[in-house]
Amino acid sequence: IKLQDKRHHLIEKPQKFALKPDIVMNKDDKVIRIADTKWKIIHEDKDINQADLYQMYAYGKKYNINQLYLIYPKDGENQTKFKFKYDDNLRLKVCYFDLER
Repeated sequence: IKLQDKRHHLIEKPQKFALKPDIVMNKDDKVIRIADTKWKIIHEDKDINQADLYQMYAYGKKYNINQLYLIYPKDGENQTKFKFKYDDNLRLKVCYFDLER
């Protein structure tokens, strides 16, 4: 697991706009999952910022992976688990982390 990975840029030539996913999971030197953390409380899919969805899409395409995760703080017991399908090969799951435990 690597934090704040910086190996890709949104624009490669010339290199501009470094992509910095919060969590990059590797297996055998290959990226298999990317997760990004947010500090906003969400309850509905409309609470998810469109820019965050674009950001995750860019991570998926640049790192050539198929599974992405957005991690938000847990607020209460019943938070909806959202799943988004960008295309046939790229999926995003919304997860929650309990900051009180």
